[in-house]
Amino acid sequence: MLKEIIIIAATIYGEAGGESYLTKKSVADTIHYEMQISGKSVIETCTNPKRYSCWQNKIKMQKLKSEMNDISVNTNISISTNKYTKEWLNCLKLAEDIASDNYIRSYSWTHFYNPKMSNPYWSKHLIATKTIGNLRFGVYKEK
Repeated sequence: MLKEIIIIAATIYGEAGGESYLTKKSVADTIHYEMQISGKSVIETCTNPKRYSCWQNKIKMQKLKSEMNDISVNTNISISTNKYTKEWLNCLKLAEDIASDNYIRSYSWTHFYNPKMSNPYWSKHLIATKTIGNLRFGVYKEK
């Protein structure tokens, strides 16, 4: 269970680490939704490089691993404050909720992207879009 929590948290952090809590929650919504509709495991869902781009970028993930290195999984332990601590703990809390089945989605987003960085071919098939922070979320519907 601990490995799954770390993978979910790393995915949220890798996709929306510098974003608001609401943006992180929206990324968590996509993970939770994908797991429910596909029946795939946490590892299959989160580490799919076609689904979550942070897993495509080895440099970004190495940086993430080094930033998380000294941060305890147990949020009750006092840890040294750095600019990543609050970000990581928010991601970790969302991940713990998903893993324990206590998670309540705000939206049933299926996809998201950063329009400042890319315009994926599938973005034209998104309906009910909403921009939260730097990310655009939506529900994928093929014609």
